[in-house]
Parts: sequence; structure tokens; C-alpha cells
Amino acid sequence: MGHAYALSGRRAEAEKILSDLRRDGDEYMLAYLCAGLGRKDEAIGWLEKMYERNRRGLFLLKAEWAFNPLRSDPRFQDLLRQLRLPPDDIKR
Repeated sequence: MGHAYALSGRRAEAEKILSDLRRDGDEYMLAYLCAGLGRKDEAIGWLEKMYERNRRGLFLLKAEWAFNPLRSDPRFQDLLRQLRLPPDDIKR
């Protein structure tokens, strides 16, 4: 819901959900919402934490449309390589 709020311009509601998620510690959902809010550095940071902690769910990175804003970032491409997923073919 927070991602939908972010994309529709309802930033206050999205920020509230982000605050709630920070207490829960769900890195994937935090990254998902941060991507929607345009917080690329924070989103990638949460994904990197997931990788460091060997959390499941990162296999979805290749297909999850919500992470499209992150695809041009070299750190996102590095994460794909570390997961042994083929990097995106992005013109930089």
C-alpha cells in the first residue's frame, strides 16, 4: 500500500508506512517502498543488507517492476551479478 501511495503522490501516507516498516525490519518491503519514494540509495542499502544476511526473496529482483528505477544504478547491477542473475541490458 505504501508503494501505491508513493506513486500516487500521497507521500505523507507513504512516509507513515515507511516508519512502521522500519520498526518491523522487513528489508524487502523497505526497499520496495523506498524505491517508490525515489530514495534509491536507501532502497539499494536495504537490498544489500538482505544479501549480507542471506535473506530469501532477492531472486525477485530481476522481475519486480517496482525496482525499475534502480536498474540503471551500478550497485543494483552488482547485486544482480552477486546473486548470479544476469545483469539488465541497460544503456547507460
